[in-house]
Amino acid sequence: MPIRYVVSICCFLFVFVGGGSMQAQNVIVKTNLLGFLSGNYGAAAEIAAGKKVGILIGGNYVSAKQGDDTGFSVSTQETGYNITPEVRFYLSNRIDGGNLQGLFLGANLLYEKLNLRITNPMPDTTSVTGQATNFGYGAVIGHQWIFNRRFAVELFFNPYFNSPSITGDLTLQTPQPYEEKRGIQWRRIGVSVGIAF
Repeated sequence: MPIRYVVSICCFLFVFVGGGSMQAQNVIVKTNLLGFLSGNYGAAAEIAAGKKVGILIGGNYVSAKQGDDTGFSVSTQETGYNITPEVRFYLSNRIDGGNLQGLFLGANLLYEKLNLRITNPMPDTTSVTGQATNFGYGAVIGHQWIFNRRFAVELFFNPYFNSPSITGDLTLQTPQPYEEKRGIQWRRIGVSVGIAF
């Protein structure tokens, strides 16, 4: 999916779905602490589109390396970005009228564009490059707490189905040295902290 379509979807969700209902305490800006461990550096913004509906758009800069630094094994360097639009439905029935809190279920999309460099130090150092484009869709379940009307903490689990596309010199290698994220992915989890407005 071209990036312009993803950006258009994100703008639509913010302006037409959530824009009319943004009030105090209905916007949360947060970052996934576990993302830093996997080389994803970014943030997400969630807005209330009703008492039990949240619209979230997240984005990350990706800079990750797999393999060791001993110079004796193959290493993979990934750099790029990803964007995740998401809709959430909160299941709790809060008597205080608070939004964006409690147990939630939702659905999301994932668009990711990565530049790849595979380096093999043995017997002579050689590198091959390529690009990976990932498009996924999945379900999310989690829980979000807001403390003192300002501090948000969130736990979530997001299995999704991914369709990758590899281009560049990597496609000429047999066997291909890059492990694609194809099919159902179970490892996308998060512990996010943020500020509510």
